[in-house]
Amino acid sequence: MDEPVPIPRPQAQQHLPVVVPDPMLEERGGAMSTVAMSLGALAIVVLVLYGITRPEAPEQTAAAPSQTAPAQPASGNAQPPKPQPSTTGQAQ
Repeated sequence: MDEPVPIPRPQAQQHLPVVVPDPMLEERGGAMSTVAMSLGALAIVVLVLYGITRPEAPEQTAAAPSQTAPAQPASGNAQPPKPQPSTTGQAQ
């Protein structure tokens, strides 16, 4: 019958280097830092939700300048007011 094929094994086992975590990176904060971080995260969530649910502002257009006549002097020989130039681009 057929002989089983042997599985080749590596001659020397290779070990991965051992990585020791830096103890300074595992610094734990106190209760105050946890509260401060929680308040900061809550503020961000509230601002994002406000921005998402805020109703859209209606489109505002510039108000037309008022066409009131300028004040005339009290003397009897006052000249009629000059017509204001149109800023709308349309002929009068």
